[in-house]
Amino acid sequence: SAMPEGLLFLTVLKVGLCGLTMSLFLRNMGLRKRFPLIFLSSCYALMSYNIVYSMCLMWLDGVLFLPLVLWGTEKLLRDGKPALLIASLTLLFFSNYYISYMVGLFAGLFFLYRALTVYAERGKGKLLLRRLAAFLGSALLSAEHGEEIFHRFVLGTYDLMKRITDAHPDILLENCSGGGGRFDPGMLAFSPQIW
Repeated sequence: SAMPEGLLFLTVLKVGLCGLTMSLFLRNMGLRKRFPLIFLSSCYALMSYNIVYSMCLMWLDGVLFLPLVLWGTEKLLRDGKPALLIASLTLLFFSNYYISYMVGLFAGLFFLYRALTVYAERGKGKLLLRRLAAFLGSALLSAEHGEEIFHRFVLGTYDLMKRITDAHPDILLENCSGGGGRFDPGMLAFSPQIW
């Protein structure tokens, strides 16, 4: 009976965290004045994407983690430290595997833009190439962590399906394709129909 209130709480929490992460990013980028910081962070948190997708909470994760990923990208460019980038991308891969690729692609474009406009100085070409290698390595490491979790999830699903079909051999289960995986041939062992 408390499900609607619970979902409302999670929605408000995620939207609020979107504003907080954007505020942290903007502060890191040099915006220190209180009113513009609060105004821009609130606009980010209340943008139409968040309002439209507030009924599907998992899609808000990309908006929540994007400022942290961009902050990590900026720290990598500025200081050569990839820890925040790896941590935020890995958390995003854990929370929403599909949207994390879009955030990673956007972070790559952000990296190129900042590298070519802000950090491009004469004699720093080798440094930028090392930073690019660190960026790509960080993204691949984060994706690998996400792949491992996804693989364990699929194996766990197979185990659950096996236990259900072993306990109830006459059950007819149907599957449907979903997300980027489309039809999973491994599921045909447990359900003869996939839509």
